[in-house]
Amino acid sequence: MEHGRVFCSLPLPLESGLPIHFNGHFALDHEARRSLYTDDQEGYHVVWNKHLLKDIIAPSYTTGLIEIKDLLGLETDSQVNELQLRKKLSIFHGYFPDFEKAKNDYFKFLICSIYSWINSNEVPIFASAKLVSNSEAHVQFYPLYSSKDTFQSVFNTMTKQQINSSIIGTIGAVGSGISEKIGSLNDEAHKTRDDRLPTLVHIF
Repeated sequence: MEHGRVFCSLPLPLESGLPIHFNGHFALDHEARRSLYTDDQEGYHVVWNKHLLKDIIAPSYTTGLIEIKDLLGLETDSQVNELQLRKKLSIFHGYFPDFEKAKNDYFKFLICSIYSWINSNEVPIFASAKLVSNSEAHVQFYPLYSSKDTFQSVFNTMTKQQINSSIIGTIGAVGSGISEKIGSLNDEAHKTRDDRLPTLVHIF
């Protein structure tokens, strides 16, 4: 779904890398007029194009994401069938723009502007779900940031294998640290041995 086309009244031979098509009165390359104007000096043509992307298309895209969520029946604080929820979230997440798929710097700028808009306007479109039975799940949607909450959203991007490796590494590091502390205590006990207060350290 990353073959979105760009229009300037008429279609341009240009893909954005986003999962939607969009139209704008862009400043085009003055010779071929087949792509958006590029200028190393950031002239007024480039400023105009970035204005359209940041202040018109980015908020419109965000509104579109909200509409898609509603059309799919994804309501916050609701209990739904787990399989249906997975399918709907897969469709919904397919419309989120991926920075790595952007075709050029203009569209990378657009994607950054979209997520910046979502963040600054505290748009609750990020799902968090948990199973409440064998087939039912409870889903809620959160913003990236909320001025009303003291605890902000945290996203786990680690795979199960990475999590398991991290846990093993953490346990190993903690165990090693404990062993070192116990060894140090034993050494101190031998140095300052007092018959009236015997020291006993068990290693489990």
